[in-house]
Amino acid sequence: MTEKQKNTTAVYLSAGVRDLAQKDRDFATFLFGILRKHYGGNKGDLDLCDEKEKELYLANCDRMVSAYIYKAGKIWMVTESDRSVTIVLLPREHIKSSSIGVL
Repeated sequence: MTEKQKNTTAVYLSAGVRDLAQKDRDFATFLFGILRKHYGGNKGDLDLCDEKEKELYLANCDRMVSAYIYKAGKIWMVTESDRSVTIVLLPREHIKSSSIGVL
């Protein structure tokens, strides 16, 4: 594996995030900004008092988890512990923690 391959993270957008990015250019620009923050360790607007966000965070304890607000809604990001994959999704697209490994 080359050094470049070691430092590459694949970013996957959920259907909802993809559709929003295609319809809203400002949102697409916002995504690039929050990806930089996320990779820098900024958890953004992650609220561990919110049960849904707490469940997401705890189910992904060895992964990077963050949340950011865009207009009226939140965007969640989860990056694998080996930094190989990042998933960007809307809270309504969240699957139960028992099957979160399929992300």
